[in-house]
Amino acid sequence: MYYLLFIICLFACCCFISRNRFTGKAGISLPVLNGLFIFKVAVGVFVGWFTKDEVSDSWGYNTGSLTEYNRLVSAPGQFFYDFIRPHYMTWHDLPDNIILRLSAVLDIFSRGNYYINSMFFVLAGFAGSVALYRVFRKVYPLAAAWQLVAGCFLLPSLLIFTSLIHKDAIVFCMLGLFCHALYFSLREKLTLKRMVTIIISLAFITLIRNYVMIALLPCSLAFILAEKTRMKPWLAFAAVYTVAVILLLVIQLAAPSSTPLKLISAKQAEFFSLPVARSQVATDTIYPTLQSLAGNSPQAFSHTLMEPYFFQFGPNFVMNLFALEMHAYFLLFLLMLLFYKRRPAGSFTLYAVMFGLTLFLVMGYIVPNMGAITRYRSIFLPLLITPILCHINWQKIKSFLHIKF
Repeated sequence: MYYLLFIICLFACCCFISRNRFTGKAGISLPVLNGLFIFKVAVGVFVGWFTKDEVSDSWGYNTGSLTEYNRLVSAPGQFFYDFIRPHYMTWHDLPDNIILRLSAVLDIFSRGNYYINSMFFVLAGFAGSVALYRVFRKVYPLAAAWQLVAGCFLLPSLLIFTSLIHKDAIVFCMLGLFCHALYFSLREKLTLKRMVTIIISLAFITLIRNYVMIALLPCSLAFILAEKTRMKPWLAFAAVYTVAVILLLVIQLAAPSSTPLKLISAKQAEFFSLPVARSQVATDTIYPTLQSLAGNSPQAFSHTLMEPYFFQFGPNFVMNLFALEMHAYFLLFLLMLLFYKRRPAGSFTLYAVMFGLTLFLVMGYIVPNMGAITRYRSIFLPLLITPILCHINWQKIKSFLHIKF
C-alpha cells in the first residue's frame, strides 16, 4: 500500500511542478525540472534508508509526529490551540514543534510513512532552489544553464539536507522565497503578493532559526540602499556594516545588558550544554562584546569555510565525503581566481556573498559541532557557489586543457 501511495504522491508533486506558474517561469524545461525533483526525492529516500537504524533527527521527527497526529485526530481544536497558547512551549522548543506539527498534518495523507512525508520536505527545498535559480537567471542572463542548475540544485550537502524531514528544508524554502520576492520587488514592483511572501518568509526564518536574522537584516538593508540609490553596491554595504558596528559599540558601552550580541553568546551556550558529539570541534567561548567577536573570527571562519579536513575525525566515511565537497569548492574558488570571467553581476551578487559570509561567521561563533555546521551551512552554499561557477571562464579552461594535453 505504501509503495502505491508513494508513487501517487510523486506523480501528484510532478504534476504540481509542471502546472505551477512559479516553476514554469524558471525557464527550465519541464522534463529537466521533473528530473531534478525526482532525483532529489531519490536522494531523500536513500539517505532515509541509510540512516534508518541510526539515531537520526529526521527519523525522530517522523516518530514524534505520530503522537501529535493522534492528538490532531482526537482533539483537533486543542492541537492547534496549544501551538499558540502562551507558556505551552518555550521559544527553544518552538522550531522542533513546528516540524512535529507540520509532519503530523502530513501524516493524514501519508499514514505516518517516513518516505512519503520526506517528499513534501523535498518539495519545499525544491521550491527554494527554483526561487534562487530565477533570481540568479536574471543576475547572470548570459551564464550557461548548467552553471545555475549546479549551484542552485545540485550541491551535494544541499541535496542531502533539504531532502530530509528537518528544519533545513523549510528554512531554505523561506530563504529562497524571500530573496526572490525582495529582488523582484526592487527590480520590478512591490506587489501585495510579494509583500506577503516577504513577511511570511521572515516570520518562519525567525521562528525556526532566529540567528539568521543577524546576517539577513543588515545585508537586506544594504541591498535595498544599493538598488534604490545611485550608491555603488560595495559602498552601500560598507556604509551599512560600518553603521551597524558603531551602533553595536555604542550599545555595548551605554547599555551592555541590552546588546544584541547576547543572542550569539546565548546560542553558543545552548550548544555547549548539549552532550559532546563525535564531530565536536574546539570552540572558544564567545562573550557579548565586539572585541570577543573580532578575536574569535579567524577560528569561526576556519570552522565554516575550511573544515572538515580529510580524516579530521578519523576514518569517518560521511565526514570525509563532506571534506571532499569543501575541498572541491576551494578548488572552484582557485579556478575563479585563475580563469576569472568578468560579468555584469549587479548588487545581488554582493548581497549573496556578504550574507553568506556573515552567516558563516555567526555559525562559526556559536556551533561547536562539525556535523551540525555541515548541515546548517548547506542551505546557504548556493549564495556563494553559484556566483563562483558563473565567474569562471570555462571556455578558457577548455582551451588550456586542450593545449596542455
